[in-house]
Amino acid sequence: MTQHHSSMPAVSRRAVLATATAAIAAPRLSLAQGANVMRFIPQIDLSTIDPHGSLAYVTRGHSQMVFDTLYGLDETMAPQPQMVEGHTVENDGTLWTLRLRDRLRFHDGTPVLARDAEASIRRFATRDGFGQAQETVLTLKQEGDKITGTISSFGGDSPISDAKLANGELSFKVTRDFGGGTPITTLYTGKIDGDSFKGKQQTIIEQTFEGKRSK
Repeated sequence: MTQHHSSMPAVSRRAVLATATAAIAAPRLSLAQGANVMRFIPQIDLSTIDPHGSLAYVTRGHSQMVFDTLYGLDETMAPQPQMVEGHTVENDGTLWTLRLRDRLRFHDGTPVLARDAEASIRRFATRDGFGQAQETVLTLKQEGDKITGTISSFGGDSPISDAKLANGELSFKVTRDFGGGTPITTLYTGKIDGDSFKGKQQTIIEQTFEGKRSK
């Protein structure tokens, strides 16, 4: 499915909006008595609040409870509009038009606009393996035993490395650096069949850490 918008804004602080492809509604608690404070202690410290920059469960859980999403899941696990009031589908499902609800606001009172949701979706598409698979063009060039090429997606062109081709089986890596000192490497493996390349991909996020012995 392709999302069509009129602009391509630069990624800003607003880009931490959770996306529709990862939408899960925040849990709600119903208590008979008056309001109470619920304290939650995760298994590890929350080192980043960016759901697109970490695979840690604590980051995912935090984003699900704090950030609004375009769609949420109801008690039957069926998607329901959350930030959007509705949508229309055209062109045999290839064009979706989403309409945001009125009076959506960021924490500082700034209105949430369509370009903010677009920036979040595009950021997700360049960082997440599932998002990268949604709109990707692979260009290959073979000279003898050497294979070079690029992958083109929402984030632009990225060169491939460690490409190997044998008996129609192709494997290669793509490393992207989105800033912040956290390179993301995706390993692609699959089979070439005519004009098609089908297989699987594995995303690896390299992060540094430091530990100290407890006394």
